[in-house]
Amino acid sequence: MAEIVWTSLAFSQVEALPAAVAFEIVGRVDVLETFPEMGAPFASDDAGLRKCRQLIVKRTYRVVYEYDETEGKVYVFAVQHCRQRLPAGRDLKRRQAPE
Repeated sequence: MAEIVWTSLAFSQVEALPAAVAFEIVGRVDVLETFPEMGAPFASDDAGLRKCRQLIVKRTYRVVYEYDETEGKVYVFAVQHCRQRLPAGRDLKRRQAPE
């Protein structure tokens, strides 16, 4: 099973959502412990996003994450509305929480 690691950015984005939506997102992210490659990979020219995946929740919210097989961890970088522009991969990963 993979360990879920929330960045401070992703955690604050979930906290800002209505409770029902936040609980659903957290529930879907918890499934990544068992199925870390469940989300669709990004088709992007951005080298920083090539290893990232996205999980769409309620057809409205996007969870951007990366699964590190060697560490057995899923890093959740961002939770945002699907209409929002995705930040560059290096910007998302720069915000990764230190361990």
